[in-house]
Amino acid sequence: MKLREYCYNTLLKAYENVCKSQADSGKFVNPDGTYTVYQQYAGFYFAWLYTENFSGNPYYMDPKTLERAIAGWDYFCSTLDEDGRTHIVTANQDWGYHADEWGLYYWINTLDLLKPYLDAEKIDHWNSSIAKAVLSLREAIDRERNSEKFREDLFKYHTVRNHFAWYVLCYYRYGMLYNRPDMMDYAAKIMDEILDSQSPEGTWLEARTPVVHYADVTACAISIYALLSKNPKADRAVEKCLDYAINTLYPDFTNIEVLDGRNKYSDRISAHTAPTYSRSEKGTIYLSNWIKHFNESENFGVNRQGLVVITDIVRYLEEDAEFMPERLPEIMPPVTFYPRIKTKVLRSGSWCVPFCCFEQTTVDNRWYLHRAVLFSVFHTKTGLLLGGGNSISQPQVATFNVITKGLSRYIPDRGELIENGDGVNVYYGDRKCTVKLVRMDSRSVKFSFSAEGLTETERVYVNIPVCVKPGDDMQVGNSKVEFKEHYFMVEIPEAQEIIFKSARIAFTEHAVLSYPVFRYSPYRKKQARNYSEATGIITLELDYLAPGFEMEITI
Repeated sequence: MKLREYCYNTLLKAYENVCKSQADSGKFVNPDGTYTVYQQYAGFYFAWLYTENFSGNPYYMDPKTLERAIAGWDYFCSTLDEDGRTHIVTANQDWGYHADEWGLYYWINTLDLLKPYLDAEKIDHWNSSIAKAVLSLREAIDRERNSEKFREDLFKYHTVRNHFAWYVLCYYRYGMLYNRPDMMDYAAKIMDEILDSQSPEGTWLEARTPVVHYADVTACAISIYALLSKNPKADRAVEKCLDYAINTLYPDFTNIEVLDGRNKYSDRISAHTAPTYSRSEKGTIYLSNWIKHFNESENFGVNRQGLVVITDIVRYLEEDAEFMPERLPEIMPPVTFYPRIKTKVLRSGSWCVPFCCFEQTTVDNRWYLHRAVLFSVFHTKTGLLLGGGNSISQPQVATFNVITKGLSRYIPDRGELIENGDGVNVYYGDRKCTVKLVRMDSRSVKFSFSAEGLTETERVYVNIPVCVKPGDDMQVGNSKVEFKEHYFMVEIPEAQEIIFKSARIAFTEHAVLSYPVFRYSPYRKKQARNYSEATGIITLELDYLAPGFEMEITI
C-alpha cells in the first residue's frame, strides 16, 4: 500500500469521532468535557476533506463538512483578543493570551483552501483577524530575537524553542500566501540562523538541554519550510533531524525520555513530524510508524492536533512512498553515541538501555525538568520497565540522592560516560557515583551501582522508578502487591526476586518498594494526585560499609 493511501484511510476513519466532539457553536470538546484550544485546528481537517477530490472521499464538496470547517475557525477567531493573541486553554487550564503560531498557520492554510467557497464578508472578517494575529506574531518574534540571551542560546548552545521555529515558519507562510516578499525575506533570514545553529546530533536544544518529544515539533517546522522555500540547507537539516528522531526511540516507537529535559515518559508520541522524511526509504519507514501509531490509537480523532498534522503532511508526501511500518527494527542502530550531550543508547535483541548524564542549569521554570534519572530499561515484552524520565524537585525519583553534611544532593554537578564500558559516572561535590551495565544478553541484563569515598556520616539512596499502570501487580516473595489507589511500602530482602510483568528482578542488597510517587506535571497548573501517572520506586541505601550492589533483570 502507498503511504498516501494509508493516510487517506486514516483521515477518513477519524471523521465520526471528530464530528462527535464538535458542538453547534463550532467548539471542540474533549470526551471528558474539557476544552483545549489546539483542538480547534480540526477546522483545517474539514476544509481539506471538503476540497480534496481523492477516490473514496465522501466529504468532497459536502456542505455539512464545509459548515464544520467554518464553525471551527469562527470559534477559534472568537478566542482572540483585540491584539490578535489567542486565549490559550488546555484541558480547561487557562494560560492567558499568547501568539498561537500553530493555530495561525492552519487557519491561513484553511482560508487558502476555502476562499473560492466563502462569501466576501467571511473572507474579510477572517483576513482582518489573521492580520492582527500576524502582527502579534511579528512582535513575539522580534521580542525573542532581540533579547541578549537569544543569540548566545542559538550559536553557543544550539538552543531554539520549538515554538519560535514555528513562529518563523508561520510568518513565512503568511508572506507567501499574501504576496509579501518582505515578510518572506525577514523570516528566511531568521530561519537561516536557526539552520546554522543545528546541533551536531541533528536537533535543537531547549533551555540548553536536549529534548526528544519536542524535537520532532521543530523538525516539522523545518521540513515544511524546506518544502515552501526550496532551500537545500533546510533539506539537509531535516536529514539530520531524521537520524536524531530514530536514535531517540524505543523499539515500540515511543520516545526515550531519559535524555528529555521537558517530558517524562508517555506512550503518546509527538503530534508533529516532518513530511519530507518521505523522501528517503528510512524516513518513509519512520513516517509509516508515526501515522500507524495514531491510526491504531483508541478513539482516534480525539487528539485532533495530531490529526491536523497528518492532514497537512499528506499534501506533501512523495507519490511513490510505500507504507512499511514492519521495517522499523532495521533502521534502529545497535548503539547510539552522542558524546557531546553525554548520551548512549544500547539496543540488543529485545532490550533497549539508554544512559544520559548531560548537565543542565536548573531553572525555576515549570516547563524544564531536573535531569536526575540517568538510565532506563526497555524490553519488547514489558515495554518501559524501569525509568520514566525526569521530574522537578523530587529527589525520590533521582538515580542517586547523596546525603552529605546534612544536605540532599540529587542533581549531578557533572557527569561522564564510562570509558571502555557502558554506563555513567556522576559527581555530587566530591562524591562519585556510578551506574554501569555489566552484561546484556538475550535473556538478561545486569547493572552495578556504587558510590566512592563515603564517610560514616554520609548516605546515598539509589532510586529506581518502576513504570506501572493502575491495576498492575508485582510478586514479592510469597506476596502479591497491587498498584491501586493507596499507599504502601514493601521490603524486598537481599537476593529475593520480584516478578513484574514478564521480568524477574533481583538485588544483591536489601531494597524497599514504595508506591505511589506522583511526578511533577508541567502541563497541570495545579498539581494533583493522578494515579494514571503514578510510579513505584525501588530504593536501596549505600553507605561506607556497603558502597555498592548489583541488579539483574531476567525475561
